[in-house]
Amino acid sequence: MNKNQSYPAFRWFVLLAIAAATIAQSVVMIAPAPLVGAISHDLGITPGAATAMVMATWNIVAVVSSLLAGFLVDRYGANAMMITGCILLIVPTLLFPFAGTSVGMVLFLRICHAFGCGPVMGTVAKLAHTWFLPKERGFVAGIQALTVSVGVAIGFITAPAAFVQTQNWLTVMPRMTVTPIIALVLWVVVLFGPKAPEEEHEILGAGDQSEFKSVLAMPITWLIIFAGFTASWFFSAFNDMTPGFLALNAPMGLGLGPVAAGKLMTLFQVAFMVGALAVGFLFEKLFRQSARITLFVGLLMMGVFTASLLSPAISGAKGPLSTVLFCTGFFAAWGMPTSVAFISLHYPARVIGRLTGLFFALAFSGGIPAILLGSLALHHTGRYVVSFCIAIAVVVIGALVSLFLKRPTFAARKVTA
Repeated sequence: MNKNQSYPAFRWFVLLAIAAATIAQSVVMIAPAPLVGAISHDLGITPGAATAMVMATWNIVAVVSSLLAGFLVDRYGANAMMITGCILLIVPTLLFPFAGTSVGMVLFLRICHAFGCGPVMGTVAKLAHTWFLPKERGFVAGIQALTVSVGVAIGFITAPAAFVQTQNWLTVMPRMTVTPIIALVLWVVVLFGPKAPEEEHEILGAGDQSEFKSVLAMPITWLIIFAGFTASWFFSAFNDMTPGFLALNAPMGLGLGPVAAGKLMTLFQVAFMVGALAVGFLFEKLFRQSARITLFVGLLMMGVFTASLLSPAISGAKGPLSTVLFCTGFFAAWGMPTSVAFISLHYPARVIGRLTGLFFALAFSGGIPAILLGSLALHHTGRYVVSFCIAIAVVVIGALVSLFLKRPTFAARKVTA
């Protein structure tokens, strides 16, 4: 086979479909967050309970859905899983106006939403492996990380804007189906479009259980999962703690107020998008597809720049503070796409779906202890210092562990171009 036969130009349409589906799941995920006040009022529950129902539920169920999707994609293929994911994002969203004031119905619909996350997020390594050149797979993973942030930004903008018009959060939700409907259309086109390269024939057998067990028995597998776990821990902890740290008055925070804090966190998100877009190029060109070095640099820099936030010389001046937040966001984007690229490059296609599902399930679970321990430390100390130190320690440990990464021994069996 030559390269043109193996990797057709249609792969760039597939990348567009990946980006659209990822944006869609992020929009649906985040849309209720800015509406928590209205949700709590209409359902007669506290804001904390409303947040737990519409956001924490998503995080927990997403772990299960990622694991399940990883096993199903090896059997039924990525196209079927992506279409299923889009449908799970569309149908429950359209049903929200019928939920009324039923807490149980809202919870049920939100659980259905979260089951749409796994098929979208957990198939990217399989798609990167079967559609793209090895040198392009880091870029594909970076694009998915980028579009996660794009979707969050769209959700934060469109959901409140729609609420201003309707004054009813239940009627806001169906408007959020625009992006998943677009994604569904694109994936139907992919389904009936050109087939993936011949390498995809490996997928149809769904792999042997013994082969997957041998993958799980390899220490390298758990090292790359741990790297993703620490990156997810850091990202969740930083997004949870930093807005309060910036906004609240001393001695708890910097006393900048919610408006300034919001602007600075927007800068962090923009930097995350830039980092996600850049990491694929850096992974390929600068680090020569070395996940070991890419993860070490990215995770270590997350810790270094976060630690500098605790210095009065940085936190007390707008210029240095903005620079540090930008740098933190830039490096925070490296962890997940680098890990996904490593999996797509070095594991057999027959097990990539299951391994990616396991990776995302365990990586996403890092956000749970991150928020719990950070909140507990803040509650007991009344300051963010210990909470930040926990996140810094975790990410530095992740950086050190990543130095032990190496190519799996069966990598030579892969078809490369």
